[in-house]
Amino acid sequence: MNYFKDHGPIKVDRTARYVFWAIVLLLLWQIFSAYPHLPDKVASHFNIAGKPNGWMSKQAFLRFDVFLVGILALLFYFSGFFMNKIPNAFINMPNKDYWLAPERRDNSLRVIAGFLLWLGNGTLIFIFILQQHMIDYNLNPRKYSAGIGAWTPTIFYLFFVFLWTVGLFWRFQRPQNREGV
Repeated sequence: MNYFKDHGPIKVDRTARYVFWAIVLLLLWQIFSAYPHLPDKVASHFNIAGKPNGWMSKQAFLRFDVFLVGILALLFYFSGFFMNKIPNAFINMPNKDYWLAPERRDNSLRVIAGFLLWLGNGTLIFIFILQQHMIDYNLNPRKYSAGIGAWTPTIFYLFFVFLWTVGLFWRFQRPQNREGV
């Protein structure tokens, strides 16, 4: 039995896919363009006050970051392709019995795959911002002001995840509970 021949992969919003791959390319450009300018020993971990407390070689930095971007890209982009294969028992969502009924299942999984891709977009943007802070510090440690450090991007990311979650729950209410639907 050929799974994709029988069911086909879940199709996700084209805009979400284009944004996703643009962010992945931007992250890779960020890593490779900064690499030649980084010191041999790179500050890679920062404490709560924004001061470095962990280091790695710039080669390890390059390998780690490319690996991280690759894993996140695989996780968020391709998870939607295999959603049809997941049994309903392993899917946790609001009003599961209604939305995963056979006549609505494919569309519901397509929507979930799209939501996951947008979560991936937000996560990769968050990684990009944190990465830029780390690069800025390593390129100019004396001039670098922790200022907003990691706190502001983290707060924005958590707010994004909150809105994403609210949107997911709103989307999967029962139709009679949603106004205008």
